[in-house]
Amino acid sequence: MSQETIAHVIRVEQAAVSLYEDARQQAEALVEQAKGEAAELRAQKADKAREEADQLVAHERQAAEEERARIIEQAEAEAQQMAAQAEQHFDRAAGFILDWVVGRQ
Repeated sequence: MSQETIAHVIRVEQAAVSLYEDARQQAEALVEQAKGEAAELRAQKADKAREEADQLVAHERQAAEEERARIIEQAEAEAQQMAAQAEQHFDRAAGFILDWVVGRQ
């Protein structure tokens, strides 16, 4: 082989090595970029999931509060009804005792 051919082969090999190194560096940069974008997307998804969970908890808390208020209102109404019935029974019991004491049984 002539000197010129050998020099040409060496230049081609050097160009191939240079192209290979450029491609490898670009691939590494793409991998790093993809990792960064994936991490950012993961963080965004996690934030959105937390936000949705917070909204769900707030909604359920509101529903629970409404149910609690309804139960308390119902219990208070039942307590008032029981108190009225007890008062009626008390009046009847007091009348019965009074009749018994005075002998009108």
